[in-house]
Parts: sequence; structure tokens; C-alpha cells
Amino acid sequence: MNCSRFIGLLGEGPLTPEALSHMRACGSCLEKAVLADGDNLFRSLGGTELEPAGGIDQFAAEVMHQIHVREAESKIARRRPMPAAVRWSIAATLAVGVAAASLLYRPAVTPMTAPASQQAAVNDLFDPSMTVPVVEEYANGGATIVEMASDSDLKLVMIFDESLPADL
Repeated sequence: MNCSRFIGLLGEGPLTPEALSHMRACGSCLEKAVLADGDNLFRSLGGTELEPAGGIDQFAAEVMHQIHVREAESKIARRRPMPAAVRWSIAATLAVGVAAASLLYRPAVTPMTAPASQQAAVNDLFDPSMTVPVVEEYANGGATIVEMASDSDLKLVMIFDESLPADL
């Protein structure tokens, strides 16, 4: 077969096996055949039969069967319940929550009192009148005297005077 005869067969209809073999061998005829009909590109790959063995219906049934088999395999296959990103996000949230709770937690402070025997021993050892002199009167015009209000018999008096010794 020559190229001019092949070009004449292109317009007539389906290509004969002899025309297909010429198309596979000649590059310029292949280009002209593909421009005329895109299916000729697939016909150039080889084979005289365009239909699969057993017919198109059987081929389609086999393809559908394979699709159902793959779907069943994917359902049976073990999958993780959550993606890794979700699990890491939950772990990070819990870690931040625990850290924040530990920083914000302040336990209730209950005053601790010493047992009576220890309290009596401390009172016997410490006498405030022995360590600090008591000031009953103070008459310095440059001093500031502040008396704090108290519910008990004790009076708290603060004297601010630069001329007094530092240990008074």
C-alpha cells in the first residue's frame, strides 16, 4: 500500500488491516489519519480487534466487579479512627490546659497554729519589753507620730524622726 491509496481510504470509512499496518509504518500517514479521526491514534497502537474478547458488556461487568472488590477491601482494611493531626491537636490542647491550670491553681491557705505547749514555750522565751525600749512620751516638734487603730489592748505607734538612733 502506498500513501496516496491510504489517504483515499481515510474518507471511505473504517480502515482495513492493510491500511492500519501502513499507518503504523508511515509517520506522515499516521499524522494525517489522526487529524481525520482521533480514534486512529488508538488504532495505531496495534491489534485488529477494537472490542475486547467476550464483548463490551462482559468487559464492563468485569470492570464493575473489580470496583466492588476494591471498595470491599478498603472497608475491611484497618483505618485509624482519627487522623494524626487531630490526635496531636487534642494532645496539645490537653497539655496547654494542664499547664494553665497548674499556673493558676492557688491552694486555700489555712492558718496553722502551734500546739498549746509550743505556744507557751515561745511566750516564755520572748518578752518584747526586754528587746525594744518602750516610748511613753515623745516631744519632738520635727517628728511625725502615727498611731494605728487596733481592736486589742495593744497600741501600735510609729515615730518618724531622723534624730533617733536606728535601733529604737
